Amino acid sequence: MRRLCLVLLAAFVGQAYAGNDSGAIRLSKPKSVMRHVAAFPRLASGAEPASIARINKALTQADGRVRKAARDCLQADRKHANWTRKVSVPMQGPRYVSLIAADDYFCGGAHPDNSTVALVFDVDTGTLADWAELLPELAQHTGTDTVGDGSTLGTIASQKLADLYKDAAKHSGSDPACADALKDTELNFILWPDAKQDGLTVQPAGLPHAIASCGPAMALPVKTLKTLDVNAGLLDAIEAAHRQGH
Repeated sequence: MRRLCLVLLAAFVGQAYAGNDSGAIRLSKPKSVMRHVAAFPRLASGAEPASIARINKALTQADGRVRKAARDCLQADRKHANWTRKVSVPMQGPRYVSLIAADDYFCGGAHPDNSTVALVFDVDTGTLADWAELLPELAQHTGTDTVGDGSTLGTIASQKLADLYKDAAKHSGSDPACADALKDTELNFILWPDAKQDGLTVQPAGLPHAIASCGPAMALPVKTLKTLDVNAGLLDAIEAAHRQGH
């Protein structure tokens, strides 16, 4: 009987390990920050406890920023102001988790606005992805951009990345007028690994409002990225996530 129990225990442990072998990061969904404002999910398992705690602390702070921004917005114009946030998870392991918040808001003035908060964490370290290290050829210049909720996001830029983005936009059938609008505009990008797209999604940051519609997110496929100086571990993780559907 004792031998049978040990065999069953070993089988259970083996199954538990196999269940985590995909590298998937398990997430939990907290309640909304406020009405119409979704919260970032929290990491539940799939990484070292210290890394999980560090990432979840950063996500709690991010929720705090949008809570303050939305409240200030609604108080500025109690009759007409509004703020909505939707959150998506383009990749949740292995190794990296991408959390994207799309904000639409109107706080009075001539027009509504929108912005994107892209948070990409290395779950091994519990820190934000270091794009200058992961993408040396595409991240020749780094900077920051402050978005609608007050978050400061890291940006990268290079002529090669700008060319890749413009080429992707052209082949997506974007408005030809946008090509002219972006021609003389300095492009800085936020980006995130995207399992469904099997690549990196890039989006111009800080475009003037008049041409903001000319800067939709575009996916750069792994196949293209493999021809560039891009960290092989990152590409392997994206391909694994694509195969596993997370």
